[in-house]
Amino acid sequence: MSYTPPPHGFRTFVIVWAAQSLSVIGSGMTGFALNVYLAQVLYAAPEQKVELALAFTALSLGFTIPFVFGGPLAGAYADRHDRKQIMIVANVANGLTTALTLALMLAGSLQSGCLWSSASSLQRRRHFTTPLSMRRMRCWYRTACCPELTA
Repeated sequence: MSYTPPPHGFRTFVIVWAAQSLSVIGSGMTGFALNVYLAQVLYAAPEQKVELALAFTALSLGFTIPFVFGGPLAGAYADRHDRKQIMIVANVANGLTTALTLALMLAGSLQSGCLWSSASSLQRRRHFTTPLSMRRMRCWYRTACCPELTA
């Protein structure tokens, strides 16, 4: 039994890898930008240190709570449905959420509650993309580089 690689397999891998890399970098930059926005725009006054600390805490919880409690649910869902479609929908939804957050930020109407909601929704959808891309990379490596591992 000999291994035959799929046509355009490495090209597809590079496209998925590049798209996911951009998505992860963009999500990290968004999280950083939200913290800067909190510190320099919403709670810039020195007497607002307590409010700023609470806002940082709420934003961190907005990123952490969905990560802790949503991971198993997202994994179970992703194992039972089309992974390609899940990655596309999750990345498009993340992009739209980031664009909406940017629009609200530029309009000057972004408040702490919107920041928390944005962080939470970005993190919930990140569950669907990060493990899938890692799984795809492992599968590609196993089949393309080490076909003897798949037998």
